[in-house]
Amino acid sequence: MCKKLAIIAVIGLIGAAVINKTKAGSYVRTLFHKAEDSISEAIPPELELDRIRHEVGRLDKDIDKAKGKLAKVTVDAKFQREEVEKDRRDLEAIEKHARDRGDELKKGSQDARFKWSGRVLSYDDAKQELQTDVNRVKSLREAVQASEKTLEILDRNRDLLDKQLQALMQQKIEMVAAVKNLEALINLAKLEQIESRNQNDGSRLADIKESLRDLRKRIEVQRERLTVAKRYEPANDASGKSVDEILGELKPASETSATAKVENPH
Repeated sequence: MCKKLAIIAVIGLIGAAVINKTKAGSYVRTLFHKAEDSISEAIPPELELDRIRHEVGRLDKDIDKAKGKLAKVTVDAKFQREEVEKDRRDLEAIEKHARDRGDELKKGSQDARFKWSGRVLSYDDAKQELQTDVNRVKSLREAVQASEKTLEILDRNRDLLDKQLQALMQQKIEMVAAVKNLEALINLAKLEQIESRNQNDGSRLADIKESLRDLRKRIEVQRERLTVAKRYEPANDASGKSVDEILGELKPASETSATAKVENPH
């Protein structure tokens, strides 16, 4: 912890610009990550597993919150659908009423009188009343379209929340299973440590086995060095060669090939 705090203090002194743009900043970031890694490695697996188990348990709150959002949007969509259906019925009735009045006007003359809604209207007044009805139909039609659009958005939002909730619940199931698997691995590791304690706890037998292994490794390295040396060092054995053959190695490869062809024309 002290090491980490010291690194943070160094970062503060150097400054953000230096940290981001200079080699010194790169070194500091590297040390910082190493300190974090050291801290992480120092945490016992059991403690880390408990932390993860706690975080998985907190997913229940996220799931409950998602359920609440889904329930609200579902109810909102239900009421919006009822409103849209009512507006559609009203629109259909008002539009039919306006068309009926229009048909009545078309059948009458300009001198005729029309009794609408308990009033007697002249042709011009009735035509104006019809225009008012048509304007109401147009306004209600736009309102219905807006309501339908709102309902569409609510339905899409409900479907999205439902998918998110299902995914969250599935992820929790997978995480719970993963935690159980990790717990089993930790218990297995503990058991293996108990079983191998007499062999790997620094006893004389364990030391002898480790020494034999190290000695074998050293011998293998020496043998491999000899093999590598023979593979990459030029041959220096003159036995079996004449002086002309030794000097012939000084000639370029192309000249040597040409000479060989002259000496062996066939």
